[in-house]
Amino acid sequence: MSSPLTSEIPRLSTSSRFTDLQGSESATVFPLYLYYFSTIILLYYYHYITGFEVGKKRVFYLLGILLVTALLVSAPAAASPVAVTGDAVTTSGTENSVKALPSLRDFSIAIINGDPSTVVGVYVNNVMALPIIQQPAGNVAYVSTQPEVVTEFRFARQYRTVGLLAHNYLAGEHFFDIAAGQIVTLVYGDGSLAVYRVYEMQRYQALSPNSPYSNFRDLNDTSSLLTSTDVFMRTYGKGDRLVLQTCIQEGSELSWGRLFILAEPFRDEAPPLNELALWDLQTLLSTEYTVAV
Repeated sequence: MSSPLTSEIPRLSTSSRFTDLQGSESATVFPLYLYYFSTIILLYYYHYITGFEVGKKRVFYLLGILLVTALLVSAPAAASPVAVTGDAVTTSGTENSVKALPSLRDFSIAIINGDPSTVVGVYVNNVMALPIIQQPAGNVAYVSTQPEVVTEFRFARQYRTVGLLAHNYLAGEHFFDIAAGQIVTLVYGDGSLAVYRVYEMQRYQALSPNSPYSNFRDLNDTSSLLTSTDVFMRTYGKGDRLVLQTCIQEGSELSWGRLFILAEPFRDEAPPLNELALWDLQTLLSTEYTVAV
C-alpha cells in the first residue's frame, strides 16, 4: 500500500513564454498584448491633447474594458499540481501488490536470539518472511493480533509437530499463497534451519465458527461430522511435520472454516526441539484437543 505522490507541471516563466517564438501560444499572446497597450496609450493621448470633454466618461469606460481584456488575454496560465495515485515504482500485472522480501540469510540474521530450542521465523520464497512468537503459558487458543506475526501452537509440540497459527485478516492471508510442493523454511533462535516441503492442504467448515471446540465438516466430504479432536489428530497428531493454520472466510464470517497446510521434512537437518512430554496411551485417548480459532 503505497502513498500517492504529488508532482507539479513545470511552470513557464514570462520570459520563456515570449522568447520561444516557435510556440503557438507565445506567438499569439505577444501581438495581442502589444495591440491593447498601444490602443490604450493612443486613446489617453487623444483625450489629453484635444481636451475632449463630452465623451470623457465613454473614453474612460472604453479604457477600462481594454485594460481588463488585455490583462486576461495576456496573463500566463498557471500549471496545476497533479496527484500520482500509483506506486512510486511502476510495475505490471499483480506485481504491484507483491512486497519485496529479504533474503533468507538477511531475514535469519534479523530475528535470531541465540535460543536453539525456539522457532523464531518462517520463510517461504516470494511469499512471506514472518517472525514467530510463542503462546502465553496455559493459553493454547491464543493467536497474535499483531500484523505480519505468526504464533506457534504450543500444544502441537506434544506430537513433535511445529504448528503455526495466524488470523486470515493478518499474517494468515499469506498462507493462501502457499502451494503444494513449495518449500517452507523455519528459522530457530541459534540460526539453524529446518526445511519442509508442502504435501497436502486440508479444509474444514467449523459448525461453531468462534469456538475452539467446534465440530467440523471436511470440505472434501461434507457428509462427515468431525470433532475438534478428530481434526487435531488428522493434522497435528501425525507428528514430525509442520502445520500452518488459518481461518477460511465465507461472506462476512471470518472464522467460517479452517485451512491446514501440512509439510514434511525435506532434509535431515531438523534442529533440536524443546524437551517433549511423553504421555501414556490412556492420557492421549482421554484428552480433548483444541483447534485454535
